[in-house]
Amino acid sequence: MESFVQSLVLGIVQGVTEWLPVSSEGINTLIQLHFFEKPLSEAIQISIWLHAGTLIAAILYFRKDIAALLLHLPQYTRELRNRQATEQSKLITFLIISTVLTGAIGAPLLLIGLKQEDVPGGIVMAVIGGFLIITGLVQRYAPRFSGTRETTSVKDAVIVGVVQAFAAFPGLSRSGLTISTLLFRGYDAQHAIRISFLMSIPVVLAAEVGLGLIDGISFDVSAIVGLMAAFIFGILTIGAMIKLAARIRFWKFCIVLGIVSLLPLLFEIL
Repeated sequence: MESFVQSLVLGIVQGVTEWLPVSSEGINTLIQLHFFEKPLSEAIQISIWLHAGTLIAAILYFRKDIAALLLHLPQYTRELRNRQATEQSKLITFLIISTVLTGAIGAPLLLIGLKQEDVPGGIVMAVIGGFLIITGLVQRYAPRFSGTRETTSVKDAVIVGVVQAFAAFPGLSRSGLTISTLLFRGYDAQHAIRISFLMSIPVVLAAEVGLGLIDGISFDVSAIVGLMAAFIFGILTIGAMIKLAARIRFWKFCIVLGIVSLLPLLFEIL
């Protein structure tokens, strides 16, 4: 019963926070470390698993965008041969390059986290807190550089793909960092949000496949409950949360949560 309740709570948290620039992985990991006393490796593994639920929600929400990109693939291959590129083709190229770079850099970083068994919880929470503060500071200044750009480029794909890779560390918000990077590059805020969430779909899918290959996936009742909770709350909140993220600056929340996460280690030192 305890495991069932934990999975339900974590699934709900994942379903709501995935669409906000606050690191759903970081928040879920903190909850597991502080309240459920799980080791870092297990907490990260559970967080990745829960992303499968919000992945399905994202696919359903962006189904028209995904279908348009898939239907454009035959034309995309012809344009590559003729060295031409429409807006859709440029976006496909952007997604391919950014996904490959994220996987190449992010996979080893993720493996580092999955191998950490005996790190004290206070230190882990402090590191996550530091990453949350970094996430908050980046989001604090990014809107000043936003512009009207909508056309993606190879250079942007490289930059954002590398940045996205470091979101493998809990506390570094994937959406927060990628949206902020696109804003720094002069993109329009709404376009940056759309690109960021389209980027998440192949990356999260690859992470789920990788998790299954590395450690396997336990399809017990608790795992299914967490997955379903993440999906249900994800699909119910995605529209509202994305609009909320565009209107409200969550950088203060990240910094405050980061400072709170640092307190246990500070108290221990003092």
